[in-house]
Amino acid sequence: LSPGFDYKPIKDLSIFISPITARWVVVGDKNLGPLYGIEPGKRSRNELGAFATINYQKKFNDKLSFRSKLDMFSNYRNNPQNIDLFWTNVLSAKITKFINFSLNVDMIYDDDTENVDPLKGPAPQWLQLMGIGFAYTFKKK
Repeated sequence: LSPGFDYKPIKDLSIFISPITARWVVVGDKNLGPLYGIEPGKRSRNELGAFATINYQKKFNDKLSFRSKLDMFSNYRNNPQNIDLFWTNVLSAKITKFINFSLNVDMIYDDDTENVDPLKGPAPQWLQLMGIGFAYTFKKK
């Protein structure tokens, strides 16, 4: 829950800004906590900061669409100048009447995470997914 302002300059674009937002980072395994900036032996960390999200979605035609969402968070209590980023992009296409295609590219950057290589600092994490699906609609007679 974040009080804020939502600005929609055009149909396909939305910008939400909240000056105060609560955020929780939770891990299932206490041993992984320090990799995500959580104190050793604990499972979670809460943060208070500013939040902004930019949503863009474009339907080019009946067969092709694109969605992008960028979330940004600044922790007021710990290095507020270091912005955490969560960026999701999805390109969807209907290839045939029954076959759909999607390409997802996500990026996460959290300044509180530790790199596996102790000589390097936090780094962006990338996830790329490609999906091909088959869909058939059964109609009642």
